[in-house]
Amino acid sequence: MKVLKMSQEDAIKEALEYLKLVGLESKKYHMPSALSGGQKQRVAIARTLAMHPDVILFDEPTSALDPTMVEEVETVIRRLIDQGMTSVIVTHEMDFAANIASKVVFLAEKSIYEQGPAKQIFKNPTRELTRQFLYRSRFYKEEVSTDTIDIYGLCSKLRAFASQYGIVKKQSRGIEYLCEEILAPVLKISKSANVYLECSSKGDEHTLIFEIPSLSEDPLKLENLDELGLMLAKGFTKSLVSEKNGDNNWEVVATL
Repeated sequence: MKVLKMSQEDAIKEALEYLKLVGLESKKYHMPSALSGGQKQRVAIARTLAMHPDVILFDEPTSALDPTMVEEVETVIRRLIDQGMTSVIVTHEMDFAANIASKVVFLAEKSIYEQGPAKQIFKNPTRELTRQFLYRSRFYKEEVSTDTIDIYGLCSKLRAFASQYGIVKKQSRGIEYLCEEILAPVLKISKSANVYLECSSKGDEHTLIFEIPSLSEDPLKLENLDELGLMLAKGFTKSLVSEKNGDNNWEVVATL
């Protein structure tokens, strides 16, 4: 009303139209504190539209949102783009960018490092740093030891990371059983390990790897492993194998 010199009647009418556009017309009388994170982001988009912009700049619009809320915001932004609204989006969430972008600009070394159509950048990047970033964005690593390990905290971090790429209940339980029933007992003997989680960009398959140094025998055949616990871990994976990697180094590889 103040900036665009609109009447109250016209301002309210237009505000309701924008709330309807972002799917929140039913929340028109709610206070912001009564909305979820995703709903607040959608209201912020409606507020921006009310200023009649030519271009909308989004700075990490899906940060700190759970996967369901990310889908809400992505749907609204995609709807705006389909209606012809030019949007510039800064994001570190590669699945979100791949789903919504027509053109991608990758920034590195204080400049535009690589740019091109989204399909080309995500499927066939031409420069090394771009390839490294796209790979690392789906790759989690943590060093753990007997002295510092918090199994439940580790499980929580692994699940949170995988949630960016889609994780179903069975995969989540698989991470839990693998950490509790295999990693924890192994650490009592090996004292340290590297934990890797590689996530599929489609969310259909994740690979959890325990890299265990200074272990002379097969980690899946250790006497201190609980047989029932090992069976449960196997039941929540597509495959579970141990591989020797040099002298006294083993890897436990689980496909979720």
